[in-house]
Amino acid sequence: MKKIIAICSILFVMSSMILMGCSSNNSSSTKSNGVVKLKMATWAGGDELKQMQSIVDKVNKAHKDSYQVTLVSIPDNYYMKVQTQLSAGNAPDLLWMSQEQIKPFILNGALTPIDKYYKNSDISKIGINDQLMGAVTDNGKTYGLPWIANPVIMYYNKNIVDTADQATLEATAQGKYITWDQFQTMAKKYTDIKNGKYGTVINGSPAMENFIWSYGGEIQKKDGTVAFDSPQSIAGIQKLTDFVVNDPISPNQDVVNKVGYGETFQQGNTAFIFGGVADNMELISGKPVPFKVGYAVAPNGGTPATFNWSASTVITKDCKNPEVAFNAMSDLTQEFWKWKSVPPVKDITQLGYADYTDYLKKNSPQKADMAGALNESMKIARIDNYGKNTAAVQTAQWEQIYSQILSAAVTGKKVNVHKLVENAMAKVK
Repeated sequence: MKKIIAICSILFVMSSMILMGCSSNNSSSTKSNGVVKLKMATWAGGDELKQMQSIVDKVNKAHKDSYQVTLVSIPDNYYMKVQTQLSAGNAPDLLWMSQEQIKPFILNGALTPIDKYYKNSDISKIGINDQLMGAVTDNGKTYGLPWIANPVIMYYNKNIVDTADQATLEATAQGKYITWDQFQTMAKKYTDIKNGKYGTVINGSPAMENFIWSYGGEIQKKDGTVAFDSPQSIAGIQKLTDFVVNDPISPNQDVVNKVGYGETFQQGNTAFIFGGVADNMELISGKPVPFKVGYAVAPNGGTPATFNWSASTVITKDCKNPEVAFNAMSDLTQEFWKWKSVPPVKDITQLGYADYTDYLKKNSPQKADMAGALNESMKIARIDNYGKNTAAVQTAQWEQIYSQILSAAVTGKKVNVHKLVENAMAKVK
């Protein structure tokens, strides 16, 4: 995932000059008989697109006299194609946008602030997660509405993990978190790489943030300073290196690429895997996996923290009917909150649910047992400090550090973490 993010960010920087240089004020929105027709871009495809379409159909039916939204699916090269449309002045009115992309688009004038519509709206009365709102805010202005929170948690195979370890993991849902050292000891018990048995699987996930933050480090500070080279950050990267190279508890990159990241766990050969709450680790090819799945809060190195991926809906700069577009965005967002785990709100009871167990039973019943781990994970979930240097930082993070560690597990090359960090810092200074 991080590799994809970095590449998308590079493409944005390369196209930003074009984006700022062209604006025709031609919007895809039109008005007919008082009904505003809006277009909304999404990267969703396949089953996800079908599910999303059913939500849009429901919202359109409820607001047939004021607006109608048409989905524009762009499953490949999403950001590059959106940027091309923006440069030509014919982008859709509404865009799905992942959290790391939003700030660069804001800084390049591609998005419309929503404050004057948002401040008096019904949705503003719902407390949205402060960090996720931070991703859509710049210089005191708000540019979007988050529709999903997706903190990294640990899934485990109850057919493999013994009773004592399960009890330890279950206790994380009551705030008794475990350390990476404890996890390493646990995972080694279930690792027999020669026979295709693995303690865990690491291939770009869990995010490097999970290691760095949980040792008290940062990737990028709030003031934009890159901090790969702090002692705390290096300690986190070293632990990641130990798991993959020095004392491996994960299959190497070649094996994972052949089998698939989630599939390595879903096929029943792996004790633990890290994924977002919304990841369907409980299903393989649409059917339940052949074992019972357990859930736990991600381990830490002394500072509880876990990466929280999010996405928002934004309004493009050339939208001719931004107030109506905001109303549509607000209506759709509140429906999306019933669709994707987890609604990015401060308190799930604001949405009429008794707790996360109630929410999951009604919206993702296959994940009902996750409620405790989810509740605790949301307490420690956070996002990166995104800024104008995000593209270069994420590229260096992936190309100079994470991918080098993964490659070393294949080639047998020794890893000098300090050297990797030095190379990464050279790319962002």
